[in-house]
Amino acid sequence: MAGLPSNAISVNQSKQYGDQKQLDKLKTGLTSTPMTGVATPAPTAGRPPTGGGSPQASASGAGSQVPTGAIPEPHRVLIAQMARAGKTAQVLQQKASAPDAGPYLAYYAAVAAQRYQALALKVRAETPFFQTQG
Repeated sequence: MAGLPSNAISVNQSKQYGDQKQLDKLKTGLTSTPMTGVATPAPTAGRPPTGGGSPQASASGAGSQVPTGAIPEPHRVLIAQMARAGKTAQVLQQKASAPDAGPYLAYYAAVAAQRYQALALKVRAETPFFQTQG
């Protein structure tokens, strides 16, 4: 048994079946959609560009947001405060529901939830979007 290799790695590094097809697809930078088979650009590493967006996202309405200049500054500040208060209340509620949480943590979670509710009512009363809704 002196002539047998000690590991299973082959010395012959020839291409296996199907490898060349996959490599050619990578060279072109295109991929095909599963249902239609239409060639589309392959995704690249990193975040997608924020300016463009895919045609599917813009057609479904996901990309149609109000520009920031259209919302007055006091309303933006109020909405940002409400978002922070909501996140704070959520995190504190999760921490307070832990078995080892003390009474102070439960108290602060309740205070944060009350603050969030108060800010939500204030946003509803002071922003024109909610005022037109009824």
